[in-house]
Amino acid sequence: MATPSLVKAPLPRGIVAVVIELDANGNIVVEPDPFWVRKSADQEVKWFCSGGHDHKANKPCFTVDFDTKDKPFDEKHFEHHRAHSGCATVEGDKNKKYKYTVKVGDKTLDPTGGVEP
Repeated sequence: MATPSLVKAPLPRGIVAVVIELDANGNIVVEPDPFWVRKSADQEVKWFCSGGHDHKANKPCFTVDFDTKDKPFDEKHFEHHRAHSGCATVEGDKNKKYKYTVKVGDKTLDPTGGVEP
């Protein structure tokens, strides 16, 4: 879960925090899953790494990749602590989720996210 040291309250109104961490077994956990951004509020995702390391010296802590043809943002690839997605570039649809792949070391996870109108 997101810890106060990673996601300092309050975040700007347009930011949806997504925290990437490893559980006790070394498996990737992403919270929230799915994430939701509101297009009408110009929200964007900001990914945080919970790893207890120097984020500048250990780049990339993680990678996030959306499918090139099925992505909600202009960019498809993000790879560092506090990476911003930018605002959604697709129309909001509460019934549509976008799969993305998170990679930390040799571990991967495929969470989802969506865009609300």
